[in-house]
Amino acid sequence: DDTECVTTCVAAPGQWCGVEGEDSSGLGWTPPKGNDPVLLVFNCPQGYYCKGGRGQDKFTCQAPIFNYCAAQCEVATGLPCPQGFACAGGQADKEACTVDEGTYCPFGAVSDPTIGVLCPQGSWCGGDEAAALPCACVVGQY
Repeated sequence: DDTECVTTCVAAPGQWCGVEGEDSSGLGWTPPKGNDPVLLVFNCPQGYYCKGGRGQDKFTCQAPIFNYCAAQCEVATGLPCPQGFACAGGQADKEACTVDEGTYCPFGAVSDPTIGVLCPQGSWCGGDEAAALPCACVVGQY
């Protein structure tokens, strides 16, 4: 077969090159045989990381605990978990915390969205996604 590929696809980090006609996740689709497919740039789906470059550069994310794999992720280790969220690692996305008052979800420290960290002394914690806020107490009071 002397068919030559005439489409060049170069993806930026956080993107990948997929075949025209497939969904942007690229999962469960096999391109037709024969002519070279037309390649398009897609944003990297959640749970994967994409280094960019030529070809289909989409890889399963391997985030450690307290990290998550967002859409358009560029690195295998994902991103650090933000305050107010829990991150289980692997291919999982971040989950909003739903913790009780008196606990909170600090930056990069919670893997279960229902189990927070006790509020630090001298702070007030409203629960859920709220941060620990310093108490403004008068001297001699707590």
